Amino acid sequence: TGIVSAILAQGHGMLESALIGAFIHGLAGEMAAEGQYSTIASEVIKNISKAMKNTLISLVVQNLTTQVKAKQQLSKML
Repeated sequence: TGIVSAILAQGHGMLESALIGAFIHGLAGEMAAEGQYSTIASEVIKNISKAMKNTLISLVVQNLTTQVKAKQQLSKML
């Protein structure tokens, strides 16, 4: 929830924030588990900043914004 809250605080919408937060958490988990069978939460936490730095957040936000707008337009048409 900390990552999602931080993204929300930057002015992004709730859906965008949730999607980006989940993506960053997943990437941090993959980084933590790299070459291992399993991992623990503290290892994921250690990789969050690395995941954020290695992610082109602006492109992700742009893509998600486009998807959200398309879904909103579609729902208006239906």
